[in-house]
Amino acid sequence: MMKIKGKVIAGPFFMFIYILVILMTQGTGFQIPDSIGVFSIIIIISIFIGDLSSGIISSIIAVGYLFYSFTISNNKIYYHYRSFFNILEEAIILFGVVLIISLLKRNIRQKSQALIESENKFKELFNNANDAIFLHGLTEDGKLDHFIEVNDAACKKFGYTKKEFSSMTPYDIVPREFYDKELCILKKDKDNSNVTLEFPFITKGGIALNMEVNAHVFYLNGEKVVSATVRDITKCKKNEKKLKESEESYRQLVNFFPDAICVHKNGKIIFGNDGVLDLFGVKSKEEILGKSVMAFIKKDYHEMVNKRIQDVKSVGDTAPLMEEKLIGVDGREIDVEVKTTCIIYKGENATLVAVRDITERKKAEELQKKVEINKKMLDEVKKYDKIKTEFFANISHELRTPLNIILGTVQILDVYRSKMPNIDADIKLEKRINIMRQNCFRLIRLVNNLIDITKIDAGYYDISMGNHNIVHIVEEITLSVAQYIEDKGVILTFDTEVEEKIMSCDTNKIERIILNLLSNAVKFTKPGDNIIVNIYDKGDNISISVKDTGIGIPESKMNMIFERFAQVDKSLNRNREGSGIGLSMVKALVEMQGGSITLKSEYGVGSEFIINLPVRIIEENDEREWARIDLPEALIEMINIEFSDIYS
Repeated sequence: MMKIKGKVIAGPFFMFIYILVILMTQGTGFQIPDSIGVFSIIIIISIFIGDLSSGIISSIIAVGYLFYSFTISNNKIYYHYRSFFNILEEAIILFGVVLIISLLKRNIRQKSQALIESENKFKELFNNANDAIFLHGLTEDGKLDHFIEVNDAACKKFGYTKKEFSSMTPYDIVPREFYDKELCILKKDKDNSNVTLEFPFITKGGIALNMEVNAHVFYLNGEKVVSATVRDITKCKKNEKKLKESEESYRQLVNFFPDAICVHKNGKIIFGNDGVLDLFGVKSKEEILGKSVMAFIKKDYHEMVNKRIQDVKSVGDTAPLMEEKLIGVDGREIDVEVKTTCIIYKGENATLVAVRDITERKKAEELQKKVEINKKMLDEVKKYDKIKTEFFANISHELRTPLNIILGTVQILDVYRSKMPNIDADIKLEKRINIMRQNCFRLIRLVNNLIDITKIDAGYYDISMGNHNIVHIVEEITLSVAQYIEDKGVILTFDTEVEEKIMSCDTNKIERIILNLLSNAVKFTKPGDNIIVNIYDKGDNISISVKDTGIGIPESKMNMIFERFAQVDKSLNRNREGSGIGLSMVKALVEMQGGSITLKSEYGVGSEFIINLPVRIIEENDEREWARIDLPEALIEMINIEFSDIYS
């Protein structure tokens, strides 16, 4: 404590002695001036000796003297201040010097403290580092010189004290056969270079440790030195050896695996097991290594495979099992099952693919499919035979009924002819003749349908397309049968969204389609029901709807309504006549003109047949374009034929 007080007083003491000398020399031959510069120097010395408090005391003494000299007579003091403001100015200067020097000293002290703290931290990090750190010099001939500094980890690892290390060189802890390897760091032409080496170090106990050395050459205080960070990799080497043994075991396992396993990176095959040889039919792996993986994949699957690889890379997960076709070196196609995932192969991201040959399984599946197809075909044949049997039963009934009626009518006419024809003979004769005519029409309709079905099956049924007003055709044929339908007590309505629509169609086939649908609607309606025909313009398509409010069709029968020879009511005592060919013919005629027909029905509510025909125009000089039949006799005969089942 006394030492600190002495430093504080030292500066003011020098100031006091200087002022005392000034006062003592006044009036003598040798007088010392009271210089503000000398005062400032003493104050600076005071601050550096005794800190800020010493400088303040010294400045107070100096300012006190200035005021004292101002009050003394001019004759007594050689150099003095004549103005109070001069004294105040000098006092401000002195206190300014105190402030500036104090700040400078504080800054210097802070930097010094930071430097000390940084040095201490460096020493702490140096000594507390897990790796051994050596700092040694170099001789003039480039050999490794004595250790300058070592950390605590080095002492602990090798068993030497820092004092022992100070008398040693790196050659004392490195086997002789590694001297040249150690010295290779000195062969670098450039300074500040880093070199990483691996070689053993010998401990004080004579144990050799595998070490990884990172050496760095730099200059310290103008001399070239080497800093070496040494890490014990003995355990790493053991683990590396175990890893190699494990890798070899896995390699043997992969080669033993019966499926093909390959690794590809950037689209190139970089690894393949023995299963790859059998899969692609190659003799050595060199025939596939380095080649594009796409070279062995069928082109149809390239896009799918590329997408799967990108998905696996982006997600980093395993792709689900997928089937694809590969190409062997001999060009044969191979059905395979593939599973893909991402792996790290030799330190880099790659794609692992496991491939299983499923060619034999595919053949078995194909054989099974063929068996199922044959079984299905057999079932279809059985079903067709059943339908054919039912058809012949129906056709026998259909042919027998009108023939019996015709025969009975003819017999009656013979009786009337032999007797007296005056008793209402003409009226009854006309009625019998009409019955014969109607049943003849039914036979003609049946025969026509049979002939047309046969032509369609044989591929000889032609249609004659022409550009016609579809609205006019449908309207005309609908109105032409209005009287027939209304005579049954059924209300017929025609409506359309468009008055005219010119498009390519076969007029005769359109008439036959509409007549068949109308006759079908009449069969399944009762007096008071409605039949509505609508035409809707859908731009690229024309939609024709034939809707009735009749008995409808059960849901279980809707799928078979367009099948050939199929009938909703198959009993011989059914309420409506028909062979089951009409709707099948309608569907065929619609599809031959590029259209489609669908059915909407609810049992007990009614049915709706919807025809969609594409709107197309053909060339006017097209040879297939025939004029529509407008002869009333031909149209009436067609109506009579299509409606022949209604008046039974």
